[in-house]
Amino acid sequence: MRQVIYIGNDNLIEADGLKDAAAAAVYLNVATLTATLQDANGAPVSGASNIALSYVANSNGKYQGNLEDTVVITDGTDYTLVLDAASGGLKGHWEIPCTARIRRS
Repeated sequence: MRQVIYIGNDNLIEADGLKDAAAAAVYLNVATLTATLQDANGAPVSGASNIALSYVANSNGKYQGNLEDTVVITDGTDYTLVLDAASGGLKGHWEIPCTARIRRS
């Protein structure tokens, strides 16, 4: 499912329920997560690379970060949000399709 990134807004980036795939009941609460917004050519968008996602206290593998309102993106343009996670030798990688939109009432 394509996500929406709102132009001129801070956008919450969230990874929820991060688990060890080999031990499905084990949440990863001590991991390093970063996010990078890429354009259609796979190049990082200026000001939107290596965004740190922090663990949400007392959650089960939930991490959050912020795509700043100052990032310059274009209405109707498609992007990819790339999430990378690492914990104790384990790695995860996700690519989430996004479209930039102006928020309208």
